Amino acid sequence: MTLPTSDAITRAMAKRPADRFQSYDEFVMALEAARSQYLVGRFVNRTVPAAGAKTGGIKSWFRRS
Repeated sequence: MTLPTSDAITRAMAKRPADRFQSYDEFVMALEAARSQYLVGRFVNRTVPAAGAKTGGIKSWFRRS
């Protein structure tokens, strides 16, 4: 499995100019897409404990008790 950020950097550093991004904007878009994929994977796939569920001593920042 390759990471989107690594893929973008590898493509930007390709030996043949034809294999590189054709513009700075295209490169930036690839990096932003990689960041979006990372954030979606990090935050969307989290499960939120049910109200009143024990969290193993971990307190959320918005529920101070």
